[in-house]
Amino acid sequence: MVQISPELERKIIELIKQNKLIEAVALVKKETNLGLKESKDIVDKYKSQNYV
Repeated sequence: MVQISPELERKIIELIKQNKLIEAVALVKKETNLGLKESKDIVDKYKSQNYV
């Protein structure tokens, strides 16, 4: 599993709070060099953990 930096985590959570899920997935994909599905899974994990 890839490590998510605190700064990236903060940005992901902020985008989720703004309901910008596509932007959050794109950010994760860009910053981690993961594929689309893996990036979406990470965003979904944050969303499901009640960070919003």
